Amino acid sequence: WHAIRDEIRGHARGVEIERRDDAKARKAARLRDQRKPELAAACSRIEHAFYHLDGPGQLPHLDSLLEIPDLDGVQWIPGAGVKPTKEWLDVYEKIHKAGKLIHLHGDAETLDLVADRLGTAEGIFFSWMPEFKTLDEGCKFLEKWGVPAGL
Repeated sequence: WHAIRDEIRGHARGVEIERRDDAKARKAARLRDQRKPELAAACSRIEHAFYHLDGPGQLPHLDSLLEIPDLDGVQWIPGAGVKPTKEWLDVYEKIHKAGKLIHLHGDAETLDLVADRLGTAEGIFFSWMPEFKTLDEGCKFLEKWGVPAGL
């Protein structure tokens, strides 16, 4: 388990991400039967629960994970040596249709492609935009997706 803590006025607010590289080797039934109750319990104890889904080998677990009510979102990382993030639109669509948030890592083109496919950028936490040289340039790009300027 990895836990990321946001310190806000001295209070810890947990964001827990399951990241077990050996999970890709597990069969979907084993995750459902043995690990899913543990994940569900962990998700119920924290304020913002995300699952770090790492590589195509973990995709068989996605449907089972999306059934966890207190799982707030999924961070899908395709991994090295496979097609890039922007070519997995069906995975992001499945996460979105399940009512979960998406932690998306990529460039502006990736956000455009995913948001176009979903019809919205709402529910996407986007964590990378290196091509923007100024804050104003980045804010202008985000405005087209309904993110207010002046953040």
